[in-house]
Amino acid sequence: MRRYGLFLVGLVMLVILPLTGCGGNGDVGAVLGYEFPLKLGQKAVLFGDGLEITFVEVLEDSRCPDGATCIWEGRISCRMELVKEGEQYQMVLVQPGLSDDYVEQTYQEYVLNFKVIPYPHVDTEIKKEDYRLLLTVDRP
Repeated sequence: MRRYGLFLVGLVMLVILPLTGCGGNGDVGAVLGYEFPLKLGQKAVLFGDGLEITFVEVLEDSRCPDGATCIWEGRISCRMELVKEGEQYQMVLVQPGLSDDYVEQTYQEYVLNFKVIPYPHVDTEIKKEDYRLLLTVDRP
């Protein structure tokens, strides 16, 4: 039975998800338990679940850059918009600097594991269009 479930998830990812990502609005399809990237302004729709997640903006990126010596590790915070059954919710995701680890936050019955890339480097500016939110949404 487990083999059939894995086959079904694989089929969804190979056939349906590319079709959902080809629309003019740039929306992507996602599956519970599997990582997906979002760029600024992009929305993910969780297949079979009805949850929509939009990466709205980077509010702050004060992470200590690679190659620098800092007093504080800094952090990056991003505003997300989640819509479930027509109800909107604004959420801020915060990841500490000096770490490549994923951070976990919850929303209703969902667990969100995320990190933001790229990590800053000395003498290199990150353009807004270069930010990606790597996100896995699951249920406990």
